[in-house]
Amino acid sequence: MPATAQAATNARRWLIAAFRSARNIATDLRHGQFTAAVPGRHGDTNNSDHKVLQAVFDQRVRPGDVIIDVGCGRGRVLAHLLRNHPGHRVVGIEIDHELAATTARRFADEALCEVIAGDAVAVLPDDATLLFLFNPFGEADIERLRVALEARPATQPPQRLLYSNPRHLGGFESSDAWTVRMNTLGGGRLVPFHDLAVIDRVV
Repeated sequence: MPATAQAATNARRWLIAAFRSARNIATDLRHGQFTAAVPGRHGDTNNSDHKVLQAVFDQRVRPGDVIIDVGCGRGRVLAHLLRNHPGHRVVGIEIDHELAATTARRFADEALCEVIAGDAVAVLPDDATLLFLFNPFGEADIERLRVALEARPATQPPQRLLYSNPRHLGGFESSDAWTVRMNTLGGGRLVPFHDLAVIDRVV
């Protein structure tokens, strides 16, 4: 691609990214929950696009689901779920204790929302039925979570994971305990949204 064409493409990508960032901030502010990404002690804290969250959860949240956001950061997913899927218990798990405390204060008035500080493998609630994960997670972290989930009886939740930007699916794909279905969430050719893996417990 000629240099001028590449520069024009890069400029369009930057404009799309800037528009999405502005739209996300506007949505945050409209709903009174500012959840823009900030760096944390355990690495960068990333936030999913509000349009992505709509595509991820619409038609996938089932009656009675207890929804867990693994790596909840400042709580954008929690805010989305409370607004768009009311009546569900929603739990955020954040390994950075300071960030978890800040996020817990932000949602202190939400009776159905809880924020837990710690390693998700160690503190995952027994009643969890639907887990959401957005990378970055290391391969070892994903594998530890899979092994811990498989150690639970098949009749005990969680039974479904929604894994956005799924970089480490090997353990789930090779295990007879799960089915993995890939989904494209759109976003356009120049700046597509991350793919989504829907992972269901079958045995």
